[in-house]
Amino acid sequence: MESKQIRLWKQQVNVQLQSFFAFHSDATISSTDRDSWRFTGFYGHSEIARHKESWSLLEILSTQSIRPWLVAGDFNEVLHQKEKSGTCQRPQWQLTDFLSCWEKCGLADLSYDGLSYTWCNHRQESFTVRVRLDRRARLQIRRTYSQVPGDSHPMFGFGSCSYSDKFKPRRESSS
Repeated sequence: MESKQIRLWKQQVNVQLQSFFAFHSDATISSTDRDSWRFTGFYGHSEIARHKESWSLLEILSTQSIRPWLVAGDFNEVLHQKEKSGTCQRPQWQLTDFLSCWEKCGLADLSYDGLSYTWCNHRQESFTVRVRLDRRARLQIRRTYSQVPGDSHPMFGFGSCSYSDKFKPRRESSS
């Protein structure tokens, strides 16, 4: 596949699209004042029977580059039972499969400061289900950036919840 280059709001920031499909878009972000890094927007399949396809895709994506990697999106799964409220808990095997994928990819969940849940079915209170489906994860990104914010601010426009992040380059000490 031929990669495409996109110029963002600043001339010194470039986004080079590496791959995309219905469930992901993968890009390399580079600028004149920072090392390049990778961003993947990810959407986990909504059908539970197809979650393994999503986790396989994520595992393949994890091998595509050695750059610092930030993944964000709607994974349609939780890492822990406490990330779901209402009705039945998720079967443990679902969480185990997702967590196993997470570990194979070397991902670490970035902390989230905001609403506890990013999705709600909007039913009557006794039938209400709330779940944290959207998340951000990183792989080695703290080597490049001193501040990958732990707090994220939900706003409209990316799945059911999107994130605004500010990255600051880390200055290496001269010692």
